[in-house]
Amino acid sequence: MSLGNRIVGPLRRSLQLMIGRCVLTAINDEMKMQLVEVTTLASAERGQVEHFQPFGFTSRPLKGAEGIVAFVGGNQDHPVLLVASDRRYRIHPLQDGGIAIHDWKGDYVVMRPDDREIEVWASSKVILKSADIEIQGRLK
Repeated sequence: MSLGNRIVGPLRRSLQLMIGRCVLTAINDEMKMQLVEVTTLASAERGQVEHFQPFGFTSRPLKGAEGIVAFVGGNQDHPVLLVASDRRYRIHPLQDGGIAIHDWKGDYVVMRPDDREIEVWASSKVILKSADIEIQGRLK
């Protein structure tokens, strides 16, 4: 083994252990920080994994969703879920720059930049709550 491999090899293995794929097996949405249980692709089960979500947006993924888990500082005892996704329900294809918010039952909001429109689909009803509601433009 060369000197370079002896030095770089352990570093490479440590980096490979810092981030990985997982499948969500349980979700606890009762805390200020959502906690999940995951099974990594190495079949390791991890509980009490904090799920970090972007400010202003929160969701409760379904069991079976996939995620990217990171081990802070390479410590396998401190996993955090960076992102969860569920290919079973993803809306696709979208226009370039398009955005969608959706649930698993088929309700959605899709923003289409090419058409400059926003489509909202709710299977039962849409509720708007505000002190005032103002509509500018034609109402059809």
